[in-house]
Amino acid sequence: MCGICGVIGKERQQGIRYVDTMLGNSYHRGPDSEGKYSDESICLGVRRLSIIDLNSGHQPIYSEDKKLVMVVNGEIYNYFLLKQQLIACGHIFNTGTDAEVIIHLYQEYGRESLGRLKGMFSFVIWGKDR
Repeated sequence: MCGICGVIGKERQQGIRYVDTMLGNSYHRGPDSEGKYSDESICLGVRRLSIIDLNSGHQPIYSEDKKLVMVVNGEIYNYFLLKQQLIACGHIFNTGTDAEVIIHLYQEYGRESLGRLKGMFSFVIWGKDR
């Protein structure tokens, strides 16, 4: 199982150090890859255990317009159906992961997207332009 972590409200370099420590301590949660995002307000991290889309499912995942960034842990059981619906709405996917469905769903439906997801998951979506 993957692991996500983050820090809000710290100076950027300090936030990165905290997230680096958390990622190091959670290596066992996801030895396949590690990803980070940071700006002046937040630092997010993810440890990935690759299960779906072993080659291109690295995180963080960005929205098509690059204004949203997301880290996620878990599994979306109905991702294939949701993905087909989102493609019909014009969304373009860059990975085959179940995780990418979340950020597209959020773009399409906002907070209402939560009621459409079936699975076990936790995630953070951050608006980079805030």
